[in-house]
Amino acid sequence: MKEKIQRAMYLVESYIHQLPLENHKRRQFFLLFLTGIICCAGGICWSGAYVYSGKPYLAAICSSVVILGVYSLYTAFKGLRKKDISIFSHLILFICIIISLTDYPLTDTPRSSHTYLLVYSIGGMLFLRNESVYLKNYIPLFSLLLYFIFSVSDISFASERFHPPVPIMINGVYVNYAICLLLIFGILVIYRSDYTNEKYIECALTKAMIRNELYVCYQPQIDNNGHIRSAEALLRWKHPTRGFIPPDSFIPVAEASGLIIPLGYWVLEQVCRDMRTMYSHGINVKVSVNLSPLQLMEPSFTYNVQSILKKESISFRDITFEITESTFLYDKKKITAIMNDLSKNGVSWSLDDLGSGYASLNVLNEMPFDEVKIDRALLKNGLNNVKNIIIIENVIEMGKKPE
Repeated sequence: MKEKIQRAMYLVESYIHQLPLENHKRRQFFLLFLTGIICCAGGICWSGAYVYSGKPYLAAICSSVVILGVYSLYTAFKGLRKKDISIFSHLILFICIIISLTDYPLTDTPRSSHTYLLVYSIGGMLFLRNESVYLKNYIPLFSLLLYFIFSVSDISFASERFHPPVPIMINGVYVNYAICLLLIFGILVIYRSDYTNEKYIECALTKAMIRNELYVCYQPQIDNNGHIRSAEALLRWKHPTRGFIPPDSFIPVAEASGLIIPLGYWVLEQVCRDMRTMYSHGINVKVSVNLSPLQLMEPSFTYNVQSILKKESISFRDITFEITESTFLYDKKKITAIMNDLSKNGVSWSLDDLGSGYASLNVLNEMPFDEVKIDRALLKNGLNNVKNIIIIENVIEMGKKPE
């Protein structure tokens, strides 16, 4: 059962990924799903009730609601085109009018079918706002006007063939109001929801940490003699439906959402466990772990790092923390204090992407860096750019100077 639920969730996630990137378009697709499900379920139930009551004409009208639901679901799966929006808008308005005409007020029971016109008016104003003036203004306004007309009049089909039986009329009031309230609630929830790729990745990334979809691989760092000097831990994500998702796609989302903090601790714990495994096979290398500025700014960062390393029995001297120049946009004084504190325990520090534009060469003297990685943009045209050559030479000379 659990596997079936997960499979269904993967299919939903895969479907969301295939939708247009625009958030409003994705909301329209989800509204089509909601409309399709409600129309199919409601239409089948009402058709059955009218067939049982000997009202074939009313059953035929309710069957048109089922057809509308099937068309809505089909459009949601196959894609929503401009002409589909126009067809669907007029079709649902026409069916709402026909259903309202089958309803008539009783002495002690008000009519209720016309309430769907109010629901349609609300949905149209919210979800047709990017369409033509006719669709986004006139159609919802016309639907609202019809709702008030049916509310204050007894206009309906003259023939009794199209009049529901009294028991169904009485119970139908509660059913129609309940469905309309459900539709309005669903419309507002969908309209306020965020279906962007960033939001999807954020939700999927939260589940990925639980489902063991994340893993750490190691890129060796080799010296001039061809010996492995150390290794850099690299986080990777293999999604069950989308395959490998590059770090550039999910790391910025993790930082923007704050997930980078628990994710960073997860990576450190995994690295420590992998290092223990490497030790058991006679592999003793220093491993560098990338840190986000948000991790460094977390109040309990130093304590959590010390706890993880002690828990996994990993020496502080076997770990290198790697940060980028963007870190210096945060509280530089606090970050320096954290770096010095961990350096006293033996942790090494590496500066990545030096030359990307956030820091000056003074940071090499102000902070306890043990190694520097020059940004590839600085190296790309280094031989043809005198300024780049001077910067690279100065970095190398500063790196050679003893502490």
